[in-house]
Amino acid sequence: MISVYSPPGNERDAPEGSSFYGAWHEFVRSTFQHPFADQTRELGAPVGEAHVVWTALSRKVFINPEGARDDPTRLLRTGDSRLNQMEYVEWHVTYDRGRISKVTFSTEVPEYWSILAREEPEIVLALYRSLVGPEVRREDLFPEGEYDPQNVWNVRHGIVHLAYHTSTLVAARGQLSIFANEAIAPTNDNFSVVGYGDTHASDARIQLDVKGVRRLGLRVAPKDPVGIYIAGWDDSGFTKPDGHPVGDYFRIVRGQPGAALRVEYQVPEEEGFLVGDILIGGRRIESGGQLAEQLTVVTSVSAFAER
Repeated sequence: MISVYSPPGNERDAPEGSSFYGAWHEFVRSTFQHPFADQTRELGAPVGEAHVVWTALSRKVFINPEGARDDPTRLLRTGDSRLNQMEYVEWHVTYDRGRISKVTFSTEVPEYWSILAREEPEIVLALYRSLVGPEVRREDLFPEGEYDPQNVWNVRHGIVHLAYHTSTLVAARGQLSIFANEAIAPTNDNFSVVGYGDTHASDARIQLDVKGVRRLGLRVAPKDPVGIYIAGWDDSGFTKPDGHPVGDYFRIVRGQPGAALRVEYQVPEEEGFLVGDILIGGRRIESGGQLAEQLTVVTSVSAFAER
């Protein structure tokens, strides 16, 4: 039984005793109250878990490539627009003299930051300055006194959390809940389960996997700590300018291995070259989308026997 839902990634941004933790718990409890199994009541131990995994690069990039289907470099570059980052993971590209120097990925949900901003505004300001830069001003984040999730430091000059209008925990809850309380007939694949030509690979995957758990006669509930995470990455085929394999340049900034909230890809200064000098399968990195294609994203549910 869960007495208090933990923050995503078990991050403890607020001091112990802060009202934030109670506010976050209440948000998660009320959001996932129905039709999911109620983990705040005695259910017995979960009988299993389902880890729903998809790739970070948006399906929209491939099915609507703006005429770039035969130009992989141009196609992947379209993924760098935040308007095309639709899979509950978004990224920001930093350049140095025209070459990519860093790519920052985030799966942090906006609700977390809005609740933290309401309960602990000074902590949010300090976190922005740590994650994005010391030039962030309070008025940039809190115009007219209210936190703005679409502020320039989150959508233009950097990234802290998800900004796409459907990339929220509430939206993910909607996808999880479609089959959370029913069992229906088999489906050919994850896109036919959606049934409305959806461009989100993540939503289709979530629905298919939750449906599979329900067909076993089990109830589902989001696994605590509830969130969306970067599960991992594959840098095989990445080579340095001299042709040798790259080192591990991915760094988890927030979260944990297998459940990361914020990941940066940057070459250590002593290596003497930039991300934009690396080749993936013989192609130089010219977009964050080339890296996003190598990342996987995950959200998890616990399964409980019917009572």
